[in-house]
Amino acid sequence: MTLKNCVKKLICGVVLVVMATCVAGLFSGSIVLADQNDRNKEWREKLEKAAEDDFSEFIVQQEKELDNTSNQIEQELKILKSSYIGATGVMIRPAPGPITSPYSKTKVHPVFGAVRPHNGTDIGAPHGHEICAVDNGIVIYADWRDNYGWTTILDHGNGLTTLYAHQSKLVVNIGDEVVKGDVIGYVGSTGYSTGPHLHFEVRRDGELRDPYHYIPY
Repeated sequence: MTLKNCVKKLICGVVLVVMATCVAGLFSGSIVLADQNDRNKEWREKLEKAAEDDFSEFIVQQEKELDNTSNQIEQELKILKSSYIGATGVMIRPAPGPITSPYSKTKVHPVFGAVRPHNGTDIGAPHGHEICAVDNGIVIYADWRDNYGWTTILDHGNGLTTLYAHQSKLVVNIGDEVVKGDVIGYVGSTGYSTGPHLHFEVRRDGELRDPYHYIPY
């Protein structure tokens, strides 16, 4: 599959996710996800424009943005002064489903086709499925990050944090205290994603760790 076809697949996936989320909102009686859907729509339009322009330049730029995003998260977490002491130290799975892509130093990126690190573990949970906190903690980030889409980061104390990306809906806010098993969001395909799944990361003092050593596989 060519790089351009991969991006087209990505764009189509974003469109379907937006449609599905809007329908779910209608059946619930209100569209409470308007802002989140609008942000994902802006992202789709950005990709569409990029695909029409200099595609090779776009790929190079987006790879740089992926690296910059990961580095930015690392630096933000390194300076985090956490006083949280409520974690149990034993994590549960954040969502059900197969491990579709494990943490790896070398992985072919599904959109760009380039070999690059995969900073977390992808869990193939269905769209709209609940995402749970893997342990007690405090929400230190709940917002949009272009490459990660709708993202939540939890602080579990002692320098340990977990990240949950590509969500379709966020249901927690910065400062919220959560208990292991609490719902913090819903599986989606926002940001750089070719289909619904949860991208899950573990970091210690900002540095990446393999989730295999923390959650049940």
